[in-house]
Amino acid sequence: MNIQELLNFSVQQGSSDLHITAGMPPLIRVDGDIRRINVYPMDHKEVHGLIYEIMNDRQRKDYEEHLESDFSFEVPGLARFRVNAFVQNRGAAAVFRTIPSKVLTM
Repeated sequence: MNIQELLNFSVQQGSSDLHITAGMPPLIRVDGDIRRINVYPMDHKEVHGLIYEIMNDRQRKDYEEHLESDFSFEVPGLARFRVNAFVQNRGAAAVFRTIPSKVLTM
């Protein structure tokens, strides 16, 4: 599973956030409730690879130096995402906050 597939699924489900963390299956937040995605738990190496795949060199350096990095990422035609990538006790992790391409009206 790659990061674009996870983000596509997350947006299709109407979630506000996608959480990926080593040792657990991915999670999505829908209407404030956290739900597990029905896929296998990912290990540190898999999560680390998903995160590094979308980072540029400056973001990778920041992540290595500070064990976290905040940046944005866009899947054209889907949405933009605010990303917080970090290292925790189980290993690599990241939270992707969905920023819709179309701004909703009040």
